[in-house]
Amino acid sequence: MSRIIYIPFDQLNVDYGAMKIAVKEIDQIVLIESQRMINGRKWHKQRLQFLISSARHFASDLSDAGWQVTYLKAASTVDGLREMQQNDKSQSTATLLSS
Repeated sequence: MSRIIYIPFDQLNVDYGAMKIAVKEIDQIVLIESQRMINGRKWHKQRLQFLISSARHFASDLSDAGWQVTYLKAASTVDGLREMQQNDKSQSTATLLSS
């Protein structure tokens, strides 16, 4: 069974967090740029740009390495995950926070 693996913007590393349990051949990696995250607090402009740029580059690097990656823009993280599940109801969702 394939899974949707959600990667938060603060866990952009293949050796930690949810990526540690991901299987390249079967799992769908999803990163979500949510408007709620962007507008939900007052960010320093450069820090926000760094977070978004890092996530986009990480997604691109994973894709280049052969992972199945989806980078979504959504109103919220939950909305983005729901969209992913609706696109492929055969997948389960796994979210792991780093310890």
